[in-house]
Amino acid sequence: MGQKQGKAEQPLNEERLREFYDSQFENQLVADNLKWAHERAVDLLNRRAQLQWEVLAAGTTTVVLLAAGSIYKRKDLIIPIVPLIMGCGYRYDTAHGDNRMLVREEAEKILKTPEELHLLPPITLRDIDEFRNLNFQK
Repeated sequence: MGQKQGKAEQPLNEERLREFYDSQFENQLVADNLKWAHERAVDLLNRRAQLQWEVLAAGTTTVVLLAAGSIYKRKDLIIPIVPLIMGCGYRYDTAHGDNRMLVREEAEKILKTPEELHLLPPITLRDIDEFRNLNFQK
Protein backbone atom coordinates (compact mmCIF):
# COMPACT_ATOMS: atom_id res chain seq x y z
CA MET A 1 0.00 0.00 0.00
CA GLY A 2 2.74 2.43 0.78
CA GLN A 3 4.23 1.97 -2.66
CA LYS A 4 0.95 2.72 -4.33
CA GLN A 5 0.51 5.88 -2.36
CA GLY A 6 4.07 7.01 -3.18
CA LYS A 7 3.44 6.53 -6.90
CA ALA A 8 0.21 8.52 -6.73
CA GLU A 9 2.05 11.51 -5.23
CA GLN A 10 4.85 11.39 -7.79
CA PRO A 11 3.03 13.30 -10.60
CA LEU A 12 2.06 15.93 -8.06
CA ASN A 13 5.70 16.33 -7.02
CA GLU A 14 6.77 16.49 -10.66
CA GLU A 15 4.24 19.23 -11.28
CA ARG A 16 5.48 21.17 -8.25
CA LEU A 17 9.06 20.77 -9.38
CA ARG A 18 8.16 21.93 -12.88
CA GLU A 19 6.42 25.03 -11.47
CA PHE A 20 9.35 25.68 -9.13
CA TYR A 21 11.91 25.42 -11.95
CA ASP A 22 9.75 27.55 -14.24
CA SER A 23 9.53 30.28 -11.63
CA GLN A 24 13.27 30.05 -10.99
CA PHE A 25 13.94 30.31 -14.72
CA GLU A 26 11.70 33.39 -14.99
CA ASN A 27 13.43 34.97 -12.00
CA GLN A 28 16.80 34.28 -13.58
CA LEU A 29 15.65 35.90 -16.83
CA VAL A 30 14.51 39.00 -14.96
CA ALA A 31 17.81 39.16 -13.08
CA ASP A 32 19.79 38.76 -16.31
CA ASN A 33 17.74 41.52 -17.99
CA LEU A 34 18.36 43.85 -15.06
CA LYS A 35 22.06 43.03 -15.07
CA TRP A 36 22.26 43.67 -18.83
CA ALA A 37 20.41 46.99 -18.48
CA HIS A 38 22.72 48.03 -15.65
CA GLU A 39 25.82 47.14 -17.68
CA ARG A 40 24.50 49.12 -20.66
CA ALA A 41 23.82 52.14 -18.44
CA VAL A 42 27.32 52.00 -16.94
CA ASP A 43 28.80 51.60 -20.43
CA LEU A 44 26.87 54.63 -21.67
CA LEU A 45 28.04 56.72 -18.72
CA ASN A 46 31.64 55.66 -19.33
CA ARG A 47 31.32 56.63 -22.99
CA ARG A 48 29.95 60.02 -22.05
CA ALA A 49 32.77 60.54 -19.55
CA GLN A 50 35.41 59.52 -22.10
CA LEU A 51 33.92 61.72 -24.79
CA GLN A 52 35.07 64.96 -23.23
CA TRP A 53 38.66 63.71 -23.02
CA GLU A 54 38.59 62.41 -26.58
CA VAL A 55 37.26 65.73 -27.89
CA LEU A 56 39.93 67.56 -25.92
CA ALA A 57 42.65 65.29 -27.35
CA ALA A 58 41.29 65.64 -30.90
CA GLY A 59 41.03 69.41 -30.53
CA THR A 60 44.58 69.70 -29.22
CA THR A 61 45.88 67.48 -32.02
CA THR A 62 43.96 69.54 -34.57
CA VAL A 63 45.43 72.79 -33.28
CA VAL A 64 48.95 71.33 -33.30
CA LEU A 65 48.52 69.99 -36.84
CA LEU A 66 47.13 73.31 -38.10
CA ALA A 67 49.95 75.23 -36.44
CA ALA A 68 52.61 72.87 -37.81
CA GLY A 69 51.03 73.02 -41.26
CA SER A 70 51.09 76.80 -41.29
CA ILE A 71 54.58 77.05 -39.83
CA TYR A 72 56.17 74.52 -42.18
CA LYS A 73 53.91 75.43 -45.14
CA ARG A 74 52.93 71.79 -45.59
CA LYS A 75 49.32 71.14 -46.47
CA ASP A 76 49.58 67.38 -46.02
CA LEU A 77 49.67 67.83 -42.22
CA ILE A 78 46.01 68.82 -42.36
CA ILE A 79 44.87 65.42 -43.72
CA PRO A 80 44.63 63.63 -40.30
CA ILE A 81 42.17 66.26 -39.08
CA VAL A 82 39.29 64.77 -41.08
CA PRO A 83 39.37 61.32 -39.37
CA LEU A 84 39.77 62.99 -36.00
CA ILE A 85 36.65 65.06 -36.51
CA MET A 86 34.71 62.12 -37.93
CA GLY A 87 35.78 59.94 -34.99
CA CYS A 88 34.65 62.59 -32.52
CA GLY A 89 31.33 62.89 -34.33
CA TYR A 90 30.81 59.13 -34.20
CA ARG A 91 31.68 58.98 -30.51
CA TYR A 92 29.31 61.88 -29.82
CA ASP A 93 26.53 60.08 -31.68
CA THR A 94 27.05 56.88 -29.71
CA ALA A 95 27.18 58.75 -26.41
CA HIS A 96 24.46 61.38 -26.87
CA GLY A 97 22.89 60.86 -30.27
CA ASP A 98 20.00 58.95 -31.74
CA ASN A 99 22.01 55.85 -32.63
CA ARG A 100 20.37 53.69 -29.94
CA MET A 101 16.90 54.88 -30.86
CA LEU A 102 17.44 54.12 -34.54
CA VAL A 103 18.62 50.60 -33.73
CA ARG A 104 15.64 50.07 -31.43
CA GLU A 105 13.15 51.31 -34.02
CA GLU A 106 14.61 49.00 -36.65
CA ALA A 107 14.48 46.06 -34.25
CA GLU A 108 10.84 46.81 -33.45
CA LYS A 109 10.04 46.96 -37.17
CA ILE A 110 11.60 43.55 -37.62
CA LEU A 111 9.66 42.14 -34.69
CA LYS A 112 6.38 43.50 -36.08
CA THR A 113 6.81 41.86 -39.48
CA PRO A 114 4.99 38.57 -40.02
CA GLU A 115 6.79 35.51 -38.76
CA GLU A 116 6.73 33.89 -42.19
CA LEU A 117 9.24 36.48 -43.36
CA HIS A 118 11.62 35.69 -40.48
CA LEU A 119 11.71 31.98 -41.15
CA LEU A 120 13.81 30.87 -44.04
CA PRO A 121 13.70 27.33 -45.34
CA PRO A 122 16.43 25.17 -43.87
CA ILE A 123 19.56 24.89 -45.97
CA THR A 124 20.81 21.37 -46.56
CA LEU A 125 24.19 20.14 -47.72
CA ARG A 126 22.61 19.17 -51.02
CA ASP A 127 21.52 22.81 -51.55
CA ILE A 128 25.04 24.02 -50.80
CA ASP A 129 26.58 21.51 -53.18
CA GLU A 130 24.14 22.48 -55.94
CA PHE A 131 24.94 26.16 -55.42
CA ARG A 132 28.66 25.46 -55.55
CA ASN A 133 28.32 23.41 -58.69
CA LEU A 134 26.28 26.09 -60.43
CA ASN A 135 28.32 29.13 -59.40
CA PHE A 136 31.86 27.98 -58.76
CA GLN A 137 32.59 25.57 -61.58
CA LYS A 138 36.08 25.78 -63.02
